[in-house]
Amino acid sequence: NGALEEVRGAKIQHYALVVLLYEFQSPLGS
Repeated sequence: NGALEEVRGAKIQHYALVVLLYEFQSPLGS
């Protein structure tokens, strides 16, 4: 199902973005 793959890709991109932001802010908070 192409739609399912699209949703999965969007979730992975969102997760990667959250991790990236967390890693970026982490040194600033410590």
